[in-house]
Parts: sequence; C-alpha cells; structure tokens
Amino acid sequence: MDSNSNNSSTPLHDFAGLAKLLDDLGFPRVDKQTFRVVKEDLQKAIDAKNVVFDEDGIKYKFEGRLIKAYVYKKRYYVARHKDLPKFHIANCETIQSFIAKNRFESDYVISNAKLVDVIDIDNENALLENKNLYSCKNCLKLKNVNYTTTSEFGTIQEESDFDSSNTHRSSAIEVDINGYTKDWSTVSKSVRESKGYTCEACGFIPKPALYLYIHLHHINNNKIDNSPSNLQCLCIACHAKVDDSHRERFSKGDNLLQLNNFLKYKQESFK
Repeated sequence: MDSNSNNSSTPLHDFAGLAKLLDDLGFPRVDKQTFRVVKEDLQKAIDAKNVVFDEDGIKYKFEGRLIKAYVYKKRYYVARHKDLPKFHIANCETIQSFIAKNRFESDYVISNAKLVDVIDIDNENALLENKNLYSCKNCLKLKNVNYTTTSEFGTIQEESDFDSSNTHRSSAIEVDINGYTKDWSTVSKSVRESKGYTCEACGFIPKPALYLYIHLHHINNNKIDNSPSNLQCLCIACHAKVDDSHRERFSKGDNLLQLNNFLKYKQESFK
C-alpha cells in the first residue's frame, strides 16, 4: 500500500494547474459544443426570424447557430386519426403550403428531440409523454430525407452535435424564412442586370416584361454564398433541371405553373 494513502480524498491531478500549464504553453482553449434539445412554438420562432426552410431541411437559429430541427403538431386528435401526428423534417409539400399561406396552423412545435410529448385532444387533453413520431409521407418522397423517426433524427443529431456546415457563417448572416440573405432581392436584380438578363446555359433572352423568368442560381446550393463566382444567370427552364433537388422543386405548385408558362412563351417566341 502506498505510504501516502489515508482516508482523505486527494486528487491525482490538479486540473486547474493543468489548465494554467496548457495556457502557458500556448495551447488554445476549446469550448466544446454540447447537444441541446430545443422545443419552441413554431409560429413564435418564425416571427422571431429563428427558422429557415431550405433544400437541406428545416433549421432553427439557437444561440447564434443554425441547427437541424423538425416540426410537429403537439395537440392532436389521436383517436380520430388512429395514430400519432407525423413530423416534418424537410421543406415538403405540406410545409410549402403553410409557407404560401404565410401562417402555420396552431399548436405546431419546432424541436430536435428524440422523443416528444403529444396532447391527445380526443382523450380530454391527456398528455402522452416520450413518443417516437414517424416522418410525414411528403417528406419521405424527397431524396434528401434520411430519417423516418424522431428517435433516429435526434440520435444522429446528438452524435454529430451542431450542424457544422452552417455554424460559423450562418450565425453572422441574417437570413429570411427561405434561407436567403436579407439583401437577396437587391443582389439578384443587380447581377441579372449586369448579365443582360441572359441565360448562361442556353443563351435565351426574354422581353423586358418577362425578366422574372430569368433566375439567379447558387451554383453550390448555399443560399448565403453570394460571391460572384457562385452566382449563375439561368432561365427558369434551365434552373429547373440543374439537379434532382431543383427538378423536385419545379415539379409541382406555383413553380411548375411558372415553368409551364415560360415554356409556352419560349416556344411561341421562336415561331
């Protein structure tokens, strides 16, 4: 037995001294980012400009960082639907319909937790705790959706911690609800004007009244990267087919309607 052993608890290492030693040696201090569960009323978060919907999913601005999240309806008619509510992980058809109305239905929550609480309206508002929700069918149709349950989503996010691809630059740049920088309309108009409203893919130039069909595309799909080398003037037809994500986006709703109108106009202009 060690002759210094006794009943008092003596630490083997003085970590305060170790920290000072590392500082003296010039080692940088690292502030480890730990996974934090977030839960907030969705509409309040949107009103506070803390939510972004883009091709990469739904993100929540938390402590100056953008973290991946999902939304679900907390108060739900469980017995009537014979199921728990579904959660939305992407900018799916359902989410787009809410955005188009500029208002989400009441009782929607944004979160990143593995398990959630649901209030069963059919059962006198009984609280159903720690439920694992399944993804909505419209989200699952999208190619970039890789999560089928909240438990799977939360586990992966916990392992990867904060979304490192957006942490630093996004925290310093203010974005709108669609993930574009606040000055995007000004940037878009300026660049399109400088390029003569000419599609850089097919060379088409519309009449001035139809300049709205000339879009400005982020080549790397990062909506906050407005560097000149990342911006490309494209007609809506060329923009709609740059990749699978864009093909999906222009295959329905107002985007599809605008695309069809342009194709009709383009065809008639060559007659």
